[in-house]
Amino acid sequence: LPLTCTGQCSYVESLGEKSNPPSWMASHWWGCPFAKTVAMLQCHESIRKSSSYWICTLANNQHNLEELQEEGIMKTPFA
Repeated sequence: LPLTCTGQCSYVESLGEKSNPPSWMASHWWGCPFAKTVAMLQCHESIRKSSSYWICTLANNQHNLEELQEEGIMKTPFA
């Protein structure tokens, strides 16, 4: 969060405006060490040969999660 604190944005938004459409979606559960999520993605990438992932923890604005409260998944960042 320190990197995104000033801009109050998601990690992905802090990287700039260049678009990189993902091939895969992954969700990180805060109860699991992030290093294990990274290891899982590295394993997946080695098999699938794809390096473009949408990861909710990095794509959602952790400073403001109001958009996750929308009714209907199509109005959320997950759609």
